[in-house]
Amino acid sequence: MKSYHRISLTYLAAGVLWILLSDRALDLVTPDAISRMQTYKGWFFVTTTTLLLYGALRRRELRLQRTLDELAAAQAHSRETVQFVASTSHELRTPLSAILGFSSFLLQEKPGPLNQEQREQLGYLRDSARHLQGVTGDITDLARLDDGRVSPVIDEFPLDALLEEAAANVREQAAGKGLALSVAGAPGLVLRQDRRRLLQCLLNLLSNAVKFTDAGEVALRAAVAGPNLRLEVRDTGPGIRPEARELLFRPYSRLDTPETLRAHGTGLGLFITRRLVEGLLGGQVGLEAADRPGSVFFIEIPIRHPGSSDAVRGR
Repeated sequence: MKSYHRISLTYLAAGVLWILLSDRALDLVTPDAISRMQTYKGWFFVTTTTLLLYGALRRRELRLQRTLDELAAAQAHSRETVQFVASTSHELRTPLSAILGFSSFLLQEKPGPLNQEQREQLGYLRDSARHLQGVTGDITDLARLDDGRVSPVIDEFPLDALLEEAAANVREQAAGKGLALSVAGAPGLVLRQDRRRLLQCLLNLLSNAVKFTDAGEVALRAAVAGPNLRLEVRDTGPGIRPEARELLFRPYSRLDTPETLRAHGTGLGLFITRRLVEGLLGGQVGLEAADRPGSVFFIEIPIRHPGSSDAVRGR
């Protein structure tokens, strides 16, 4: 803004100075030269104005180009960093899977009985491995989304089976906290959608609900509305303040509450969920305005994916 003020003042000063000097000069010349002087006066003023504006615009253009070059370099560096972290995360998957498998095997006491202390330590080991597995999965998904390497794979599948699978993945965690977990589907409904990505989105919402709910229940609900399907994840947790809702779907954002401080996470789950729902499933995700304790997150998607007519797997 300051540069525009300087340009305006310079332009005004040059114009006033030229008018004063040119009018003074006209008093000193003969009458037959006045018309020519008026013409020269106008041309000189136009030329000066053009040069001033060109110089100002050229300086702005150069500054803008430097800014764009710096932004492009920062984006390239960011992509390289994300790719490096994603590659590292991918390499961690195999040992993490082994840790999870063996810890679960030992907790089932198949090799032999465990005492209470051993069970507790193995439980901590399993929970930490699960957390790290979630972090690596989020980072890998984010890198693929940023690179545009993720495209929908359309399947035809029954909705109720998908809902039961999603609930089964968090049932043990819910039971460990004493939470009731219920599922209400749409019997007989068959979707043509990206099954894997829809399951991933539901797991993100269900995991958050279980993580931040200390007492009560978590419910997964489905309802058909014309050509669309609405999926809701309800919980009886502490709820979310209205002023904090706009931060929910931003990357790396975590609400500053006692519940979030106790729970671990990257702050990427809801951000990735929105990217998947809007970019791959052709729908929308959001937080319903609650008139009750807790939170209600919803996903609305078409029952038949826009690209399903010629992209159903196995057809």
